[in-house]
Amino acid sequence: MSSKGFYWLLIGQANNSAVMVLYIIALMDVMWEHTGSVFMMSLVPVVITGTRFVSSLVAPLMLRRYTLPTILAGSQWTKSVLFLCLVSLISFEQVMPIFLLVSTIAFLDGLSDPASQALLPRLVTKSDLMKANSTASVVFETVSMSCWPVGGILLVLLYAEGVFIAVIGFSIIAALFFSLVGLQAPHDHQHSQTVEWKVSMGIGWRKILETPWLRRVMATTALEAIAGVVWIAAIVYVFVDEVLHVSQAWWGFMNASFFAGLILAGLILVKMAHVFERRLPLLLLIGFSGGSILTTVFALHAIPLLALFLVAGVGICEQMRSVGLHTILQQQIEEEKLVYVYTVQGAVSTLAFGIGAFLVGILADAMDIRVVYIGSALLLSGCFIIWLKTWKRM
Repeated sequence: MSSKGFYWLLIGQANNSAVMVLYIIALMDVMWEHTGSVFMMSLVPVVITGTRFVSSLVAPLMLRRYTLPTILAGSQWTKSVLFLCLVSLISFEQVMPIFLLVSTIAFLDGLSDPASQALLPRLVTKSDLMKANSTASVVFETVSMSCWPVGGILLVLLYAEGVFIAVIGFSIIAALFFSLVGLQAPHDHQHSQTVEWKVSMGIGWRKILETPWLRRVMATTALEAIAGVVWIAAIVYVFVDEVLHVSQAWWGFMNASFFAGLILAGLILVKMAHVFERRLPLLLLIGFSGGSILTTVFALHAIPLLALFLVAGVGICEQMRSVGLHTILQQQIEEEKLVYVYTVQGAVSTLAFGIGAFLVGILADAMDIRVVYIGSALLLSGCFIIWLKTWKRM
């Protein structure tokens, strides 16, 4: 992986990972200071999820006009300006302008994420895709895990304003490196602007509908997104309290354990990329089956220390699925259609996660919290069965 473009993309995304963690920390503090309402704070992820879904749907309209590097860099520069606007609004106690900016930032993320994912295979050779995806994942997860405690310290020392200044700085660095990516990325074979917008909107959907194995991939994407809801903070918080009967500090330990699993799996995949790249479907099967088994055991036990190891295992399995699926999509789908497929996957995943969060919240209130984890395990088992059939027909 000697491509300068790949390393510039990696550095840019690493800075953007820091941006998003520090941004959420500062934003939640501002919302609490302004409203003192848990409900208003809970609206933040709802707004972000809803806006990202809309962004995924309309992204093809932008893709027919601009190159992938332009979308990536332009989104980041615009976000830097919006973060500056957020800082200027902190002294005012009006939350509606803040929600408007939050929504706009989420919309830009919905454009830049598929652009970044689709750019990677243009910057490295096919033989390096597995290693590149694994390396990127390790870097992003390490940065994210590090930024949570660092962000908390900065919040205590510098308050929300100081954290937002750091956010702006990292965002500008990310934008600079994304701008450099455009110098290294090969010619972007885009559809002409003369193509009707309706045709452009349907490119990704049409590709999926015409490809049986891609339809099954989207089915597993939806099921996996719903299954993953059980690992959001609110649900894990209840499990720690009602099942493990330990202090809420253990929620933090479990979060760190999950990230450690992600990073460990990423490092293994980097070192053994030459082995796994020839067995990508098997990698997903192990990820789905392992995640299902570990989640089941997690639901049925009440030993805190064991929970940490199980959660780390769940993180390992999730990383295997993520890296494996990204590599398969990048290898199998035509370069000019890949970004459109990623936008559809983003829309499916976001919608499914939103529906899952709503349903899991109702179930968690109505019955034993362990039931939702058993449900998550069953969904992953369903993914395993679907992928088993998909693998044989690819």
